[in-house]
Amino acid sequence: MSRFAFKVSKSTTKLYEAKCFVDGCKWMCRAAIKNEEKRFFVTKYVKVHTCSVVDRARFRKGCIPRYLGQIFVEQFEIIDEIVPRHIANAIRVMLGLKLHYTISYRALKAAQLFVRGTPEAGYVALPSYLRRVKQSNPGSVIDLVCDDMDQFKYCFLSLYASMLGFQYLRHVIVVDGTHLTGKYGGVLLVAAGQDANFQVFLLAFGIVDAENNESWGWFMTKLQQCFSPHPMHNIVSKFGAKDLMYLVKGAAYAHTLIEYNRCMAALRAAKQELANYLEETDPKLWFRIHFSGDRYNIKTSNITESINSALKRAKGFPIPYLLQFIREKLGIWFTKRREDTLSLQTPYSKGVEYLLDVCSHYAESFTVEHIDVWNFNVIGGEGPSTVNLENGS
Repeated sequence: MSRFAFKVSKSTTKLYEAKCFVDGCKWMCRAAIKNEEKRFFVTKYVKVHTCSVVDRARFRKGCIPRYLGQIFVEQFEIIDEIVPRHIANAIRVMLGLKLHYTISYRALKAAQLFVRGTPEAGYVALPSYLRRVKQSNPGSVIDLVCDDMDQFKYCFLSLYASMLGFQYLRHVIVVDGTHLTGKYGGVLLVAAGQDANFQVFLLAFGIVDAENNESWGWFMTKLQQCFSPHPMHNIVSKFGAKDLMYLVKGAAYAHTLIEYNRCMAALRAAKQELANYLEETDPKLWFRIHFSGDRYNIKTSNITESINSALKRAKGFPIPYLLQFIREKLGIWFTKRREDTLSLQTPYSKGVEYLLDVCSHYAESFTVEHIDVWNFNVIGGEGPSTVNLENGS
């Protein structure tokens, strides 16, 4: 702040002495150990410089980025959503120093390191963090896998609140992966669904070393432990449709478009036969099984893309801070949705009410004619249609 550089003339475990960088200047500061073993006290301080301002300016030095980052954190106690420009503006106001972008960026990185620690420390703290999450969220499924050298390999987390919520969602799980930007890279795998208000509902997430068959297989196995058994198991046990199961697996593992289309064509051919059987024996299961494009109107991975976008800022955090960021996001989302749900005035969600309102608007232009008690002739839209209220067709 005073715009001069000093040199350390003495530095021991009991004595520290600094002098002005200009030879012959009387400015100096001396500190020494007194009554306390680990505390230095200033014993002599000469505040006035006897050198020229011109001479002092020649030896001026800038603060190192690590120190600037620490000053920023100690002064403002925040680091989230901070960009280099904020660091530069704050240092200019506090110390009168003008920083170019590179120094501001390095100071920001130093501040983040000061608050969150190193990536290596994050891996060391991960087991302890996961234990605390398990204690504060009983029933959650948490798993940490290390390799033969006891180094991190996989991590999985599904909070109990997400597991309970799955029974109220559309029974379609959308999965996707996104690369992490931290020092050691890795991939964040996300499994999500959609609730009755057409909102994204995060079910589980995992961190793996790379996106390959082994890591995806492990992630899917953990998902199966968290949520209801896959309908395919029921198909095999109740319908005896092993051939159908192989077609589904064939489509899932298909490496070419021709192979995929062949399996899907066979599935569509068998769909009606399976649906007729299940409609009579297990209507609930029949309702849950959808092949090809009929997946509760969920036909893209936009759900997980939205999750990835929401977590973008934390992709470079050390792992415990990344998991903490996700957990806090979930807490905010769940709390807000609970408040919205308690404020509803009808049995339907706001999203459904909106769709009903749109449908009602278009329905007013249709003409409805009675055929008998259950059947009606509806004129409008794409053409005349017969509606049977008893069968819902």
